[in-house]
Amino acid sequence: MRINERIIVQILICIIIGIIISEPYIPLVCGFVLYLLTKKIRFIGYAAIIIGGIFFTHYHPIIQQEKNWQSYENVELEGRIIDIDYYTYSTRVTLDNVAIITNDNLEKLPYKVQLTLPAIKEWEEDIYSEYDIIRCKAKVNAPSVQFNPADMDYAAYLRSINIVASLSSSQVISYETKQPLIEDIRNKLNYLVDTIFEHDNSGIISALVLGNKDNIDSDIYNSYVSTGLSHILVISGFHLGFIYVITSKWIFPWLGFYYECICDELNIPNEKRCQFLRLLYVPRRICSLIFIWTYCYIIGLTISLTRACTLITITLIANLIKEEQDFFTSLSLAALIVLIPNPFALYSVSFQLSFGAMLIIGTYNGITKYLETNYPMFLKQFRLTAQLKNNTMSTNKIIYKLSTVLENAFSSFFISLAITVGIAPILSYHFYKVSYIGVFVNVLLMPVFSILIFLIGSVLLIGIVNISIAKLLAYPIIVIVNTCNAIVTTLSELSIGTLYIGRLPLVVIFLFYTVWIGVILGIIYSKYRKPLFSYSALVVLGFAILNLVPSKFEITQLYVGQGDCSVVRTPNNKIILIDGGVSSSATRIQNHLWHMGINTIDLAIVSHADSDHIGGILELLRRNHPIKTVVIPNVDIEDTQLIELLALCKVNEVEVIEAKQSDSFELDNVAMNIIAPEINPTNSDKNENSLVFELVYKDFKMLYTGDIGKSTEAKLNKHLTDVDVLKVAHHGSGTSTDDYFLQTITPQYAIISCGVNNVYAHPKGETLEALDNAGVKVVRTDLGGAIKITLNNGDIVITTHIN
Repeated sequence: MRINERIIVQILICIIIGIIISEPYIPLVCGFVLYLLTKKIRFIGYAAIIIGGIFFTHYHPIIQQEKNWQSYENVELEGRIIDIDYYTYSTRVTLDNVAIITNDNLEKLPYKVQLTLPAIKEWEEDIYSEYDIIRCKAKVNAPSVQFNPADMDYAAYLRSINIVASLSSSQVISYETKQPLIEDIRNKLNYLVDTIFEHDNSGIISALVLGNKDNIDSDIYNSYVSTGLSHILVISGFHLGFIYVITSKWIFPWLGFYYECICDELNIPNEKRCQFLRLLYVPRRICSLIFIWTYCYIIGLTISLTRACTLITITLIANLIKEEQDFFTSLSLAALIVLIPNPFALYSVSFQLSFGAMLIIGTYNGITKYLETNYPMFLKQFRLTAQLKNNTMSTNKIIYKLSTVLENAFSSFFISLAITVGIAPILSYHFYKVSYIGVFVNVLLMPVFSILIFLIGSVLLIGIVNISIAKLLAYPIIVIVNTCNAIVTTLSELSIGTLYIGRLPLVVIFLFYTVWIGVILGIIYSKYRKPLFSYSALVVLGFAILNLVPSKFEITQLYVGQGDCSVVRTPNNKIILIDGGVSSSATRIQNHLWHMGINTIDLAIVSHADSDHIGGILELLRRNHPIKTVVIPNVDIEDTQLIELLALCKVNEVEVIEAKQSDSFELDNVAMNIIAPEINPTNSDKNENSLVFELVYKDFKMLYTGDIGKSTEAKLNKHLTDVDVLKVAHHGSGTSTDDYFLQTITPQYAIISCGVNNVYAHPKGETLEALDNAGVKVVRTDLGGAIKITLNNGDIVITTHIN
C-alpha cells in the first residue's frame, strides 16, 4: 500500500509534527506554498491537521490542570491509591479520582497526582494498598527542575503518564481500606507465583508473567539492562503475541474439544449444543482477545500493552471480516489511541521505544517482502533451505531441519540488528549508551524466554488445581531462570558490549533517520537511488569528519545537593573527577559521563574523607566503574572511609597516589599543582587537611579548596597566586573565604556548591558579602544547577544549566 493511501498514517504524522513544533505559522506558510506549487489541496489539509495538533497540545486539559494545581499552596485532598513506591526516607503514592475538599465540599479534578508521605518504619507492615482511599492535608510542590544536563526531566515524565501535580503530606486525616475484585485477583496471582516459585530469589518469574519488577534483584536487573534484555522484563507485545497464539491455538481449542466430548457423553445432539462453547474459529479468537485485554487490565495497561493489544485487535477484526490488514495503518491507529488522550506521551521513552521497534520490524518485513518479489535470486543465496532443496543432502531430514533452525536464527539476528541500529538514537538520547551485545543475546535467549513463559503459565494453571505438584514442576523452571541470569550477568561484566554514544543532538538524530529513510527509498525506487544514496553517504561522511574534531576543554561543577563534585574533560576526552558528593551522587556522575559519551575516569581526586566529598567515588568503586588513578591527601589520620577506599582500589586494581604540598600531576596538558596538605600536617581536622590545588590549562587557572577554614587559608597565602576561578571552600560556610585570602588570589569568578534550602543555610551571608566586596562574580549550584566553564579564544565562559 502506498503512503498516500494510508490516511491514518498521514494524520498521525501531521499530529506528531504539530505536537513537536510550537509555531502555527510554520505549517500554515509551508502548506500554502506547497499548494501554490502543486495545486494539490491535501497540503492545505496537512497544514490544518498540524495546526490542530499545535493548539490541541498547547491548550490540552493536562496543561490547564497543571496551572490549576500550581495556584494552590496547601490543600486538603482525597484520592484513590493506584501505585505505591517505598523508599528509605519516604513513601510515594499515585492517586486518581482526586478531589480537593473545601468546607466539606468535594471538587472532583481530572488526571492523577503524586503524593509523598512519611517513610514506613522498619518494624511496620506496609500500611498502604492499591485502591484504598486516602484523605490528607498536603503542600503543593513546585514543578521539578533539571539541575544537571543528564538529569531526568521528571516534570515531562509525570506529564507523559497523566500526573499533573506533585504534593507532600505529613498528616493523614483518614484512610479507608478497599479491595475490589481486580485487586483480589491480582493479590491471588501474586500469592500463587510467590508460593509456587518461592525459590526464585531473583524476582524474574514475577516480572515475566505479572510485570512486577519490585522484587527483582537490582544487580540482576542492571545486568539485563546492560545486555539489552530489559524489554523481556516488561510485559509487552512479545508476551502478548505469545499468549495470544497459545490461547487461540491451544487452550481454547482444547476447551472446545473437551466441551464436545462432554456433549458426546451426554448424547446431546449437534443442533442443541451451544455454538459459542464449541469454540470454533470466531469464538476462539474472541475469547483470546477478551483474555488478553483482561490480563492487561489486571497487571496494568501501559503504553506498550495498549499498542500491542490494539494491533492484535485490529489484526483479528481484519481477519474476521476478511479484509487485508495494513501493518502501518494499524500501528498508526494504535499510536493515535495513545496520543489523543495525552499528546505528551510522545516524549516518553516507552512510547518511542515501543512504537519505534514495531515500526522498524514492519519496515524490515516490508523490505524483505519487496526483495523476495523483485529480486528472488538475490535472497535465495542467503536461504539455506532453498539451497538444500537443490542439494542431495536435502534427503537428510535432520540436516534440513537444522538448516531451518539456522535460517530462523539468521532472520532473528537481522531483525535484532535492525531494531538495535534503528532505536540507537532514541537510546542515546535517553540513556546515552547502546548495548550492541544485545543483538546476539536476544537471538540466543529470546526463544528460551518464550518457552519459559509457556512453562510458567502451564505450572500456574496446574497450581490452581494442585499447588504441591506445581511446586515440584517449578524446580526445573527456576534452574533455567538461574542459568539465564548467570549468562546475562557474565555477559554484562565483560568490558565489551556497550557503546557509549552520549546524548546525540536532535539535529543529528533527524539526519540519522533521513539517512535511514533515504536508504530504504533508494532500495525501492531505482530512479531515485543515486541521489538518495549520495545524500546518505554525504551525511555519514560529515558525521565521520565531525567526530575527528577534538573536544573543548570544559569543567562542570555538578549539582549533587549539599556536596562537591567537579568533572573536567580535556580536549582528548580524558576525565578528571574532583570529589564525588554523597554516595547517591554516583548515579549522577555516571549519567553525566555517559551523557558526554565517556565511561572511563582517568583521574579521581579526593579532597578529604567527608562523606559529601568521598561518598560518590566510593560508590563508583563499589560498582567497579572504570577508574585508572585515585589521588588522596597524604595524611596519617586513620579514617574508615579512606580505609575502605584503599581496599576498593586494591580490589579494582586502581593506582593510588598520596599527594602532598609541592607535588604536581599532568593529564593531557591539564596540570594540577598541589598546595596542601603540608608534608607533615599537625592539624587532625579532616577539613583543614583537605587537598588544595591549582588546576591549570594554558592561561586558565582554577583553585580547588576542599573544606579548609580561614586558618589554613592564612597558612597557604604565601603559596598562592592569582587565579581566574575559585571553588569556594566548605559550600560557602562562614568559616572560610576571608578578605585577605581573596585579595591574595583575586579571582574573577567564585563557584559555590551547595544544596537547595540546605539545613546549614549555606552559603552564609558574610561569605557572600566578602566575595561581593572583592568584586567576585558568584555562581551557585543551588540557584543555577550544574555550572559549566569553557574557554572561548582565551575568554572564560560560565553558564548554568537551569538558566
